[in-house]
Amino acid sequence: MIFKNEDINILDQKQVSMRLRSEFNDLKRTSTAVGKELKIKKSEIETYLSGKFQEKKFLNFLIRFCEYYPVDISSLLIIKKDTQKGIFYFSNEKAKKSKRIFSRKDKFGKMTPYYEYRDTAKSNLSHFYPEWIFQIRYVENSDPYNPDVVYNNGHFLHQLNLFVGPVNYYYEINKKKICIEMNTGDTSYISPFIKHSFAKRKKNEEAYIVAVTAGSALKRNQNEVRKLGDRFFNEAFLKNLQKIDYFRSSIDRALDNELISKQKFKKMLGNEIYKKIYSNKLFEKLNISDINKISKLISLAPNDLVINQNEDKEVVDRLFKIEDYEYFPSPKKRNYKIHRAAKSDNFLNLKGFIFNVISKNFPTKGVSFSLNLYLFNFGSSPLDFKWKFNNKEFIKTLNPGDSIFVEPFIKFKLASQIKDGWVYLVTSESSVDLETVKEFSSIKDNTRLLNDCKQWFTGDNRE
Repeated sequence: MIFKNEDINILDQKQVSMRLRSEFNDLKRTSTAVGKELKIKKSEIETYLSGKFQEKKFLNFLIRFCEYYPVDISSLLIIKKDTQKGIFYFSNEKAKKSKRIFSRKDKFGKMTPYYEYRDTAKSNLSHFYPEWIFQIRYVENSDPYNPDVVYNNGHFLHQLNLFVGPVNYYYEINKKKICIEMNTGDTSYISPFIKHSFAKRKKNEEAYIVAVTAGSALKRNQNEVRKLGDRFFNEAFLKNLQKIDYFRSSIDRALDNELISKQKFKKMLGNEIYKKIYSNKLFEKLNISDINKISKLISLAPNDLVINQNEDKEVVDRLFKIEDYEYFPSPKKRNYKIHRAAKSDNFLNLKGFIFNVISKNFPTKGVSFSLNLYLFNFGSSPLDFKWKFNNKEFIKTLNPGDSIFVEPFIKFKLASQIKDGWVYLVTSESSVDLETVKEFSSIKDNTRLLNDCKQWFTGDNRE
């Protein structure tokens, strides 16, 4: 036995049980078969399939189960979601209680306070890691090589920053250090592993950032990538960093997967298009018709042949201009003024907006996204947040410094209680990307994905 203390209560037992039954079916095992092979009573296994069980006992069973069968234990654990009625609210008071101060060396070599971190609305449904970061270190100039400025080592997640107050923003690209003077409303995107730092340049003025770090498909799939190791990593990623190399290697891998030789591919495709693919001089002459023909022959979606490449992909900065906005939803229906944040073409679903809430009344229609959503009130006015969940409406006050995570497809409205309100809004993709939707739509009885608790046949194996 591994877990011996009092029972825990973090699993969504109903979904876990159905997920376990699904794994039994995939392994072509009944509860009787599993009981025999693991030397566990069938009655005990049936409790794990019932949706009501002692969690620590179940975790001990899973360890034995995954030792015996070739199954990743993490795929069988479904944690209860922490949202209530479709949102996860995090107050400024809670944020203050989470504060922690980290020190870095100053220009004299002494460890002195550098940042104060606070948590904001982080839900276990998403790969958002949004933080409030107060700049403690004061600098007297904007020299990117200032010895008082300590760059970090970069980190794995993408980051979209909102700046509030006079913040000096530093980053390093190709060993060159850069400093930009940022102010309230300015935003910046930082790609993974780019070294960066922040400091305040006015001693007596508040300066902080709302740093929304987020992970996408690579974050969700990193366990498999780590398990497969260096060989897989080199073949799958490192050989395909350039547009032309990515295009060709995608075709070559698809040909291998389809058991089609290059000679046969050339004959099927035609000599003219084939030359465009493998000639550096002719590659840029490939057109949409060519790509569609290629993709059809090798059973690969056209967009799977193209890699996004952007000259300024490492860092994208956007300075706030008060006049640079759009009325939403239209110039005639002026519910909000929308300012757009910095954005990278290489991570399209990490979208940032600054909502200027200009009305004390709720608009008629709500706003919704098919993406995970995070909101932070960085203004001075309390806001009313109205949303609909399961055909019922709810209202929550979003005070300055409060934040909310919102599930995909939740419709919401904002109204300002006193004067114009300001909200930083960031989206990021959920696990349900377009490829997943396509696969789901191809299944005839697709609703069984969430509610199927049946064995794949009626009966049992012989005793």
